Amino acid sequence: MDKNQFIIELRKNLKGLEEKDIRDIVYDYEEHINSGIARGKSEEEVIGKLGNPEDIAQTYLIEFLKTQSVPGENGSRIRKTENGINIDRDVPMDGIDRINISISSCNLQVKPGNRETLHANLSGNRRNNDYYLDIAVNISGSTLNLGIEYEKRYFFSFDNLQLTISVPDSFKGDIISNSASGNMEFSDLVLDKAEFHSSSGNIRLSEINSSGLTASTSSGDLECNRLKSEFLLIHSNSGKVRLNNLEGNDIKISSTSGSLSGKEIHYESGIFQSASGGIQLEEISGNSKFKNSSGNIFAGYSKFDYNIEMRSSSGSLTLELPETSKFNLNTKTASGNIYTSFPLTVSGKISKNNLNGQVGESQNMIDLHTSSGNIAVQS
Repeated sequence: MDKNQFIIELRKNLKGLEEKDIRDIVYDYEEHINSGIARGKSEEEVIGKLGNPEDIAQTYLIEFLKTQSVPGENGSRIRKTENGINIDRDVPMDGIDRINISISSCNLQVKPGNRETLHANLSGNRRNNDYYLDIAVNISGSTLNLGIEYEKRYFFSFDNLQLTISVPDSFKGDIISNSASGNMEFSDLVLDKAEFHSSSGNIRLSEINSSGLTASTSSGDLECNRLKSEFLLIHSNSGKVRLNNLEGNDIKISSTSGSLSGKEIHYESGIFQSASGGIQLEEISGNSKFKNSSGNIFAGYSKFDYNIEMRSSSGSLTLELPETSKFNLNTKTASGNIYTSFPLTVSGKISKNNLNGQVGESQNMIDLHTSSGNIAVQS
């Protein structure tokens, strides 16, 4: 390696330092090489004793950047450390009623903050020194757009990117979040409209009140705890859906490939679907429709005065009701047994695969059909 190649490599690997510091370091090494040549040594000999320019640059980066904080191009504060990067950004929220978040290959956490401005922090570990990364902020009217700004050729120089956003307690507007890849977590928020979508990654929601909430992931699990919304739409294309303490008027929960499970779910109208996977729900209340193509369905009601419909192409159906429940019953299985613990007044033809009747005086209808599996209605 000659002098010019050495200096080019050294300068390239010092990227991230301020230009003045880079010039000073490069000047010192140029002088050292020139001094050695003046004493009769060859360029190769002098440079060989100096070592690898990348290792030299790493030493300077550790020393110079360990605690350094520099301003980003859009008002952020960037701290480049020995192992990675840490970026902070504060955004005034005056007149903002909608937050759009768009990220890729990054985990996301959104939570309430105790300041009047929105605070965003981006951190991650770097694989090399040749990179540029910052928090992207754009305000259009009353909409705040947040994301990650980077040079495409350098973006995958990072591991374990994490964007943490603290929203002012006073913000009650909309949050719309889209992630191409990465886990998302939202907690302790009061919103008007909430939409959370991930192409690949898990989504965790807890303590959220809203007028309408939608969450979906193409590949990943969905976990929902203590949600309250007039309308809830939850879907995982490939992954488990776990629910705990949900309350709403209209609820639709679905998974294309994965199980649905949960407890303490209360609604006026609920639809629960799984194309391939079981459904197990306990302590629920509301008019309900359950459907899956393959898997068992279990629904346990804490109180009962509703209409219920269950459909399964291949799977057993179990409905657990309070002892005092009154209802009309219509059951059918092509292959399986039918059982009930309630005192049923039978109507129509009795057979192994069909059972119809009434328990007490009621307008409530329970309609249970499976192509292959047992049916049980029990207290």
